[in-house]
Amino acid sequence: MNLLAKVDVLIVTYNHKNYISQNLESVLAQQTTFEFNIIVGDDCSVDGTIEILKEYEKKFPNKIFVTYQPVNLGPYHRERNIVTMLNNSKAKYIAVCDGDDYWIDPFKLQKQYDFLEAHSDFSMCFHNSLIRHEYTKTVNKEEALFNGVLPKDTFEFKDVVDGWIAHTSSLFFVNRDLIPLPEWFWSCFTGDLVIILLLAGKGKLKYLDFTGSVYRLNDGGVSRKYQGRFLIEGKIEVYNRLNKHFDYSLSNAINPVLAKYYYQLIPINFYALKIKKGLIHLFKAIKLKPLGLFTDLPVIDSFKIFIKKVGTKLFNTKK
Repeated sequence: MNLLAKVDVLIVTYNHKNYISQNLESVLAQQTTFEFNIIVGDDCSVDGTIEILKEYEKKFPNKIFVTYQPVNLGPYHRERNIVTMLNNSKAKYIAVCDGDDYWIDPFKLQKQYDFLEAHSDFSMCFHNSLIRHEYTKTVNKEEALFNGVLPKDTFEFKDVVDGWIAHTSSLFFVNRDLIPLPEWFWSCFTGDLVIILLLAGKGKLKYLDFTGSVYRLNDGGVSRKYQGRFLIEGKIEVYNRLNKHFDYSLSNAINPVLAKYYYQLIPINFYALKIKKGLIHLFKAIKLKPLGLFTDLPVIDSFKIFIKKVGTKLFNTKK
């Protein structure tokens, strides 16, 4: 590992045989005035990814450093690659890119490095990304951009608390503003969102107006497997932990968002006839945002669902 490197580029791979070469070549193509490490963590791939990584590691022994997990840890393990890679990073700055994504601007790292070097009050900067749909191969249409027209280019915590403002492949941030990670980070299913929010709690975020990466969109993404109740409950867990992490100093921004998701759970619980749980969530939501009872809770829909489910259960019981 080059301890003089100013930037650590972290890449997580699992069964990325068809993509990892393009990923690594795009990082190796970066033209910079500073040294950077390429640190790869492979989660026990079985499709030939490991063989490709070993070839690159042999070809670039002082540039590419790979950790091979002996068993597949999956996305929710205390010692999964991204957690250990982040905690072990020694460089001043960190950039990340998943193994199936890639960069398309050879000056991406230099642009982001130069900005943060000149602006110490910022914790992170990011750029736009193209979305490549694996089935249509769309990469060059206007609607395929990850970010549309943003209202501004400087963001604080309150601006990003309830939105995914930057794709992972565009993130470039200050190491000390994130590391060490909070102990609970490993269990979060939206790790990239949590990284952004942890950084936003330490400093401002800057959008640099260029398109620097391609995000491959497919059905295998972790976040795409979370829908409905699981998605909402996951977000509630994240926001509760963030509140505690920041000693409730950012609760004015977090609580209204937390309340919104509690309100969204109420009709879901009623539909499942989990009345007690629904009422508990209602109490928590009202405590956090009383007026949300009229703005965030679909009262009529919730009542209709409740009556329909109870009526159906009573009717079936009589039969």
